Amino acid sequence: YLPVGVHIQEALLELGIKTMGQLTGLSVNSLAERFGVEGIRACELASGVDSRKPQLPAAKKEFKCSVELGGAIELLHETQFVLKSMLDRLTAQLKEEGLLAEELLLSFFNENEKFDERPIRLLVPSSHPRFLLEVLKLSLEARPLSREFTGAALVVSRFCRESWEQARIGGAAMPSSSVALSLAAQPHDVGVHTEILAGELAGDDAGTIVSQSRDDSRSFSLTLMLQRFMAKLGAETVVRSVPNDQYLPENAGVWLPVTGDCAVGSILPVNVSYINSRTGPAGLASGLVLRRAPAADPVLVEFQGELPTSIVYQGQWHRIKEITEPERLSGLWWERPVRRSYYVALIEPRDKRSKAAVSAHRRADDLSCAGEASLLVLLVHDHEGNGWYLEGFFD
Repeated sequence: YLPVGVHIQEALLELGIKTMGQLTGLSVNSLAERFGVEGIRACELASGVDSRKPQLPAAKKEFKCSVELGGAIELLHETQFVLKSMLDRLTAQLKEEGLLAEELLLSFFNENEKFDERPIRLLVPSSHPRFLLEVLKLSLEARPLSREFTGAALVVSRFCRESWEQARIGGAAMPSSSVALSLAAQPHDVGVHTEILAGELAGDDAGTIVSQSRDDSRSFSLTLMLQRFMAKLGAETVVRSVPNDQYLPENAGVWLPVTGDCAVGSILPVNVSYINSRTGPAGLASGLVLRRAPAADPVLVEFQGELPTSIVYQGQWHRIKEITEPERLSGLWWERPVRRSYYVALIEPRDKRSKAAVSAHRRADDLSCAGEASLLVLLVHDHEGNGWYLEGFFD
């Protein structure tokens, strides 16, 4: 009857210990040496001493809602009405528990057949029903239902504790880190799409935004815009930059989905204190992220002595205003031998009157503080192939 492990029971039987009294006659030290903590606990239990504290198992939190309709529904506005009532119930439960939804699982049924199931990751954890309804609407617009439905189920498949340290926007906390669009990271495009989306939110949705400040309204609209990209183009669309400690500078950063997990096995943390001690805030590319081109662009280089002074990029001459000392790296002989010199260069069109040159780099103009149409680039001299390439831009 003694609640101990099977290996202890067998060992006690081999020693001829068959009763509680026999066990209490043994030395506590000998039991501790033989069985460790379990031996001490067995001696205490045999003596009637129970230091364990019985506890009820924590109840598993579930937030789900389902509805059976009297007839079939196919139209989007009728679907939204059904989803709104389900969201009102779920968000009330979340707010009561002090939780925010991170992922929703939406399912549709025709009679007893489930014909559509879609997990929806949220860019911003939220318990605001109006925001969540917009997210569900975006999913349905991006991937319409293939048939009418007679029932629906909505589950909060992932949730997190509500944080009181971040700014609140319409019931949703904005992420503290910046995000970018992997296909449209230009400031000009973001501004245009933000204004368009703000206009689309007029009508019933305007009440949510009008109550906020102008800055909050733009943030709310921008969040929905990014969610729209995720709904139409996939969760991989909205990404964030993560430093990666790699041998070659062009691999020193990666882009990870904002909705993905932070822990990635292939990412090596960067020793920031060492980098700061080497370059400091005065480093030419300090604090910036390299935005690599799909393929390195070959460039023609003009020299003065040993240092490049100008390059031809996309048919235009660019003057090099500032350039770093080369970082020369070699190795990887077991894969593909590498012998390269890396330069961080600040360039500008040699002919400033060339509108074509300025418009070609328009998306990078606002990201540089060095002047109109200036670009900060990673210039590489490949000694193996004896060629010069532009690997990417620093944003």
